Amino acid sequence: MSYNSKKDAFDGKNFHVANKRCDECLFSDAKIVGDDRRDSILKECRRKDTYFLCHKGTITGKSIVCRGFFETRSNTACRMAEVMGIVKFVEPPKT
Repeated sequence: MSYNSKKDAFDGKNFHVANKRCDECLFSDAKIVGDDRRDSILKECRRKDTYFLCHKGTITGKSIVCRGFFETRSNTACRMAEVMGIVKFVEPPKT
């Protein structure tokens, strides 16, 4: 299934989450931003009660929750999707 959800990992049926961390995951040593920027991103996610999207998905037009974020952080949407059983693990795009 192809989707482009305008920066929303929920497509009306499923909540899309990467099935693994990408090779440049924000939660790895190979992240493409520095620690200060990572901390700023995560602080903003917490403040807005939102999730972090995998950048490999966003550059290909797909909104997929970062697996590292899903595993290590929590927000209302992620918790609700888990409880409702609508999390769909998808392959992150290769770029």
